Amino acid sequence: MNKKSEKKHGKFLQKLTHKYRMVLLNEDTFEEVGNIRLTRLNMIALVGVILILLVAITYSIIAYTNIREWIPGYPDAAMRQNIRQNAMKLDSLEYEQAIRDQYFNNLNRIISGEIPESHMNDTSGSVQGGEITLLRSTNDSLLRQKVEAEEQFRLSVLDTEPVSRNLYDMHFFTPVIGIVTRSFNPLDGHFGIDLVAGPNEVVKAILDGTVIMSAWTLETGHV
Repeated sequence: MNKKSEKKHGKFLQKLTHKYRMVLLNEDTFEEVGNIRLTRLNMIALVGVILILLVAITYSIIAYTNIREWIPGYPDAAMRQNIRQNAMKLDSLEYEQAIRDQYFNNLNRIISGEIPESHMNDTSGSVQGGEITLLRSTNDSLLRQKVEAEEQFRLSVLDTEPVSRNLYDMHFFTPVIGIVTRSFNPLDGHFGIDLVAGPNEVVKAILDGTVIMSAWTLETGHV
């Protein structure tokens, strides 16, 4: 029996490894165009590789494209959205059911004279963001006005460094919005610029200083 099985096994291997020749001939001239040497084992391996490639390509197309939605029973985008929403609603219902059950259990405990269990964290009575109203106190408003008045015309937040008197380091700007009525003219003894501005306009200065004169005349107005 062993010899017979070995002979059959040997014949089977010989059939798989037996070489065949595929010849391509020209139909009109019967001229040999080409030939291919094959074995049954090579053909089986080639067919197996082709099948594996086809399966891999088909899986990739179905898994990474919208073609998978054409498969019967596969949920589309709308169905998946409904599934998520239903899962969230179900979770909320389970939570509400647990709160309800604990509420009735605590009622039974109170009626029976027992100590009720601790309540679950119920978020239904929590304060929503739209219900919160923040009111400023009087002291806070006064402090804000004071700080804003001090910082309104300050060019630098940090006052630890000394103020530079170099003109290249200074930032000049219009002290007040208005119309120039008289320009600077040292020959006439006019060492300033006259401006006409609207009522209650704020006059700004680029540096700290001391007011040496403040007056009002019919000729020049506020000086």
